[in-house]
Amino acid sequence: MKKKRSTKDMYQSQMFGNSRVSISIPNDLLRDVTELARQKKTSRSIILNESTQLGFREVAVRFAIEEYQRGHISVGRAAEISGLGLAEFMEEMKKHGITPRYDEESSTKEIVDE
Repeated sequence: MKKKRSTKDMYQSQMFGNSRVSISIPNDLLRDVTELARQKKTSRSIILNESTQLGFREVAVRFAIEEYQRGHISVGRAAEISGLGLAEFMEEMKKHGITPRYDEESSTKEIVDE
């Protein structure tokens, strides 16, 4: 039997333009999500939505850093992919122990821009 969506869930879906998807998650994770939702007095959907957003941001940052390290993209493009501003992305790189690489072209551009 399908569980009826709460008014709050329907409202959030309309307000934020959410789409519905179906995923499989491990039973122990579902128990944790259910318990956290109970403690926060909210729905599992909201907990999963928040978790997905936080997790996605981390996945995007890691991917951008990996592509930058491989030399496939510039630091500016990596910042775009990560969804962060350039300064924020540079901080993330620092947290991961990565220093930006400077080539002749970008060094010249920086000098000209100053």
